[in-house]
Amino acid sequence: MIDLVADRLQHLPWREGALPVFVAGGRAVTSTAAGARVLAVVRALKDHLSMESLAEALPSLRADRADGGSLSREDALSLIFSLGTRGGSPASPASALEWAARVARCEERQSALLEASKASLADRVTNTSEHTIS
Repeated sequence: MIDLVADRLQHLPWREGALPVFVAGGRAVTSTAAGARVLAVVRALKDHLSMESLAEALPSLRADRADGGSLSREDALSLIFSLGTRGGSPASPASALEWAARVARCEERQSALLEASKASLADRVTNTSEHTIS
């Protein structure tokens, strides 16, 4: 409630811009979007980058997709599961480091598939042009 009152007071006309408002005890970090994003990342780190905590953190990072949308929690879970690792846990915190290696392997695999697809397309175009009737 105090955050709402402070925000309203800051929007009142003041001679030098915004009315300065100070809240005794400070404001909750989650009262801002940036604070909520930081909190999601801290929770993911605290949970040793587990799949569930990453699924909560990734959408809050606002990584825009190529189609103009933003990453949903379901999209984040799909991406995380596609990497094939569970991440870390209190029983195995070192497993949190598996994410970087998995992402690197997936990027290599995707690049190889893209190159193979381009080569296949180039072969089809070449074969088609050789067999056309003039």
